[in-house]
Amino acid sequence: MPPRRDTNTSTLPRTEAELQECISQAIARHEALRSKHINGTTENNPPTGCTYKQFLDCKPLNFDGTGGAVAFVRWTEKTDSVLRMSNCSPQQSVTYISGLFLDGALSWWNLQVQTLGADAAYALSWDELKEMMEKKYCSRTEIQKLEVEFWNLKMDGPKIPEYVQRFHDLSRVVPYLVKPEFKRIERFIWGLAPQIRGMVTTSKPSTIAEAIDMSVTLTEEALRAGKFSESEDNKKETHVESSSNKKRKSSNLKMSTQLNYGSSKANKRKKVNSPHGRSTDGAINRAGGNVYSGTKPRCRECTFHHKGRCLKPRCGKCGKEGHNRDACWAKDPDGRNKRIPGCYKCGEAGHFRKDCPKKKQARKGFHDRNS
Repeated sequence: MPPRRDTNTSTLPRTEAELQECISQAIARHEALRSKHINGTTENNPPTGCTYKQFLDCKPLNFDGTGGAVAFVRWTEKTDSVLRMSNCSPQQSVTYISGLFLDGALSWWNLQVQTLGADAAYALSWDELKEMMEKKYCSRTEIQKLEVEFWNLKMDGPKIPEYVQRFHDLSRVVPYLVKPEFKRIERFIWGLAPQIRGMVTTSKPSTIAEAIDMSVTLTEEALRAGKFSESEDNKKETHVESSSNKKRKSSNLKMSTQLNYGSSKANKRKKVNSPHGRSTDGAINRAGGNVYSGTKPRCRECTFHHKGRCLKPRCGKCGKEGHNRDACWAKDPDGRNKRIPGCYKCGEAGHFRKDCPKKKQARKGFHDRNS
């Protein structure tokens, strides 16, 4: 039987170099087919995106609709990064992102689904969804407030990290205020502390990164040199503490005065009527009572605590100070005390208790009943 003719017309490698080249080409074809199989793509099968588990493995952030425009911008930036890392397809993006909504944001999305219909809502692109959410969570009123805050933003003492962070947050919300790049640099330098602003301006940084790095370095040097005085926060805390101490002292003073007054009233201490509005609470009780704790000075003439000229009354009968003529117990030149007597039994004037007629009538009635 004659030998079979070989139908393979390709020439076999005859040298070592040709053999190595054939091996390399075969390995390359194998790796290409393997990568297409892993990614789920072939010439007739387009990319299918990622699974929801792969999407969550990139650690996307949930969104509940709170935090204002700054929080919304931060969330959209993080979501853009997750979509790129997970290789999520445009058809899957809104479906996966809607699973990140919580609380108020979830209620808003459910309303959109009811209004547009489920098919139309989930067929939206990520850019269209962002535009709808921007109208909801970035109102014009809030944007205007953030614009004013951005124009008035200044560095608080040596707190350069807080200033840089807030500057970046507001710049992302109102990007039209920092374009082109030189406006961003000028606005950043304008808000720096006076201790370093001049040096940063003189250096003329060409990028915002250079301006930030130089500001951080100069702030650290200024702190070591002691150029920053007490921060505003410490001043405010000191002011609040001193105010609270004053209020506490005033409250203690009022409480002490009330306690002294209540104690005197409970013990039935007799108080002398103070003429012309003098403070009798300030008089020292010589029998061992409480001491005056107010702020009025003690008068040497009347021994009371008051301000201004002493208006102590003078008696027109005996010539002594401290009482008037009606309250004077001094006797007249003839040896009699002409003060109108009063009875402590019936309260009537003209007689004393021992001469009270009502007392005598009571005794007489008692004897008549027993006789």
